Amino acid sequence: MKPPILSSHPRAPIALALGLWAAATALPAAGEVYRCTENGQTVYSDHPCGSHAVTVPLLDSTPSAADQKAARERAADEAVQVREAQTARRKVQAAEDARLAAEARLATEAAEQARRNQERARLVQQDVGARYCHRVYVGPMPYPYPIPMAPPPVQIPTPMPRIVPGQQAGNSGGKPLPFVQAPVPRPAPIVPRPPHPYPPAYRIVCEPGYVYDGPEDLLPVE
Repeated sequence: MKPPILSSHPRAPIALALGLWAAATALPAAGEVYRCTENGQTVYSDHPCGSHAVTVPLLDSTPSAADQKAARERAADEAVQVREAQTARRKVQAAEDARLAAEARLATEAAEQARRNQERARLVQQDVGARYCHRVYVGPMPYPYPIPMAPPPVQIPTPMPRIVPGQQAGNSGGKPLPFVQAPVPRPAPIVPRPPHPYPPAYRIVCEPGYVYDGPEDLLPVE
């Protein structure tokens, strides 16, 4: 790689500093840098470029013992700060998790307590209703259930007439009598079904000062 060429004009100190920095970073520490002037231009090289070459001392980039110690202390302090920040963040997260868990537990306990209170109020209301409330029919009394059905008629066998030979011969001059049908029993009456069966219709009546809001089938009927 061709070394950089810097022009010699009023900004020479800045160019010289840049050239020294480039030479120090590009060349090994054990080498030498030479500054030469050719055709009015200042050139830096790692080998002599003429009889007017001037040796330029290399900058030692190795930090001192004090700088190394300060760097180690600074790195240790930064590591401690990082650990402390991580510990504080973990503590904050644990506290937030504990708060959320406590809120969820309190909400669950409140819901369970509300359910118990509602069940207790329902039982108390049912007990009060069974004592101080009753059902009253508002329409005609429904047909009693189950609906009675008429039993099927019993088939009685028709008895055959008893024929006495002496009577048959004396009454008809020796000719057989005609067959006589036995009397048939009357059929059993049929109970008619209700024209429009319907479930009970009633309203709830309570004593003054009592209100019932429970199952209606627990109340007595009057």
